[in-house]
Amino acid sequence: MLGKTVGLFWFLLRAVLVMVRFPSDGFPKTLLEAIACGTPAVVIDVGDCKAVAKEYGIVVHSGDAQAFSRTVVHMLVDHDYWLACRERCQAQKSIPTWQEVASLFRAELLKALD
Repeated sequence: MLGKTVGLFWFLLRAVLVMVRFPSDGFPKTLLEAIACGTPAVVIDVGDCKAVAKEYGIVVHSGDAQAFSRTVVHMLVDHDYWLACRERCQAQKSIPTWQEVASLFRAELLKALD
């Protein structure tokens, strides 16, 4: 990119929606960042995505690509629902710090290794 470089937060602050569709996204750091920026989400129910996104968007069964597509369209055309999700994101006061996220991740990793 030529000229001034912008970070992820620049995009998330301007995004209408964040979508997490990859089954390997077990710990949704990008999802936390999107919520902190006030961006609603459509995610699949893998890892911690379901727990993180349930109040800030819509969770879809991971094996149903058509349902995921329909849900994205629903979120984009139902402005009242989208706005309610966005307002819940913006009202979120307990987004963990990076230190807290790292501690949570470490604790889960140590549990898995036991």
